Amino acid sequence: MHIHPKSLSRYFAFQFLYRFFLDNFSSSLHEILQSDKNTKEEDLHQLINEFAEGLSIHDDEQIYSDFSLKVRSISEILIFGVINQYQKLVDTLKLVLIKRNIEKVEKIELTLLLLGTYELKNTQDTDKKIIINEYIELAKKFGPVNSPSFINGVLDKVAKTHTNL
Repeated sequence: MHIHPKSLSRYFAFQFLYRFFLDNFSSSLHEILQSDKNTKEEDLHQLINEFAEGLSIHDDEQIYSDFSLKVRSISEILIFGVINQYQKLVDTLKLVLIKRNIEKVEKIELTLLLLGTYELKNTQDTDKKIIINEYIELAKKFGPVNSPSFINGVLDKVAKTHTNL
């Protein structure tokens, strides 16, 4: 199965961050967020390595057969970006989520929203509609039935109100 490198990077970053936010990893989000930059990067690289090894062992769909250095690099940019800008991204989402308390958003959806918001705010080389569509597709694969429309609505609002289009 061949997947575009950026799509595969988003897929990996989503799976990593979702597991990371469930707090079942060897280091907690709070500890990593509070650590200095070098420690944070070392801890994250170690966690990413552990996660990638585990995925390659259990990759029944052969999704990660094209997991190149380019894919790894893009994945790490997304992961580090979300973690380093975590509070800013949450604050942006709180402004957009008028009818919903961010603490009540399911982890799958929150992870997709954090990644999508990070990308919308920090990526100039990819059209905003493509970014939103990628996260809608991930929501279809991993989220509850209403996730795709929820992700679409929130990320569209982020794109229109919190980015330089």
